[in-house]
Amino acid sequence: MRRILVLIFALCLSLPASASVAFVTSATSGNRQTTTTTISISAGQTVLVGAVTDVSGTVVSTITDTGGDTFTKLTTASNGAIQVTIWTATAAASSSSVTCTASSNSGDIECGVATYTGVSSFGATPVTATGSTANPSVSLTIATGGNWVFGVLGNNTNTASTAGTGNLRQDGHMSNRGSVDEDMVDNTSASASSVTTSVTHGAATWAAAAVELVASGGGGGSPSPTCTLASLGAGSC
Repeated sequence: MRRILVLIFALCLSLPASASVAFVTSATSGNRQTTTTTISISAGQTVLVGAVTDVSGTVVSTITDTGGDTFTKLTTASNGAIQVTIWTATAAASSSSVTCTASSNSGDIECGVATYTGVSSFGATPVTATGSTANPSVSLTIATGGNWVFGVLGNNTNTASTAGTGNLRQDGHMSNRGSVDEDMVDNTSASASSVTTSVTHGAATWAAAAVELVASGGGGGSPSPTCTLASLGAGSC
C-alpha cells in the first residue's frame, strides 16, 4: 500500500500548477502614418498592440517588430474618424521595438504596446463600445476567474487621460494632422464576472475595444495543492 502511495505522490508532484496572467511592461509612441515604439520584449511573451488612428478611412495596415513576429488583428472599434484596433503576437525571439503603419499619411497614429506572461489564448468574443460622453469605458465578462481583460480606448483629442477602472498602463496623445489619444488599461477579477476598463477624460468622440486574456491552465485559480504522504493517506490531496 505504501508503495502505491509513493507512486501517486510522485505523479502528484509532477502536475503543473496553473499559471496566472502577469503584466510585464508597456510603452507607446505616436506620429503621422508610421510610428515605432521602443520596448524590450522577451521570447515567449504575449505582445498586445493597441493602435488608434484619427482620420476616417485610415486603418492600421501592418504591425512589425524587430524579432520578425507575425501580428494578428483581434478586433476593431470605430466611431467617426476614430478607429481602435487590437493586435497580438507571441514573441518567438527578443525584440527591441514595434512599428505600426497606417494605410495613409493623412492622419495620426498612436501605437501602444504591452507584454504579458501566462496567457494561453484569447476569449472567443471581443467587445467594443463607442460614445461621445466623458470617461470612456468598455466591459467584458470573463469566462473564468483569474482571466484578464485588456482594453484600448481612443478619442479625438490631444489631451491626457487619468486612471479610471483598472490599471492604466499607457496614455499616449498627440496632434499633427489631427488629434488622437490612446489609452491601454487592463483589469481582472477572481470570479467569472463583468470586468471594466475605463479612463477619466473629458467629453470627446471615442471608441474602445477589449479582449479576454485566458490564463494558462484554464484560468488564474489557485495552484495545484501541495501533496504529502500524509495527505495522500487521508485522501485529501
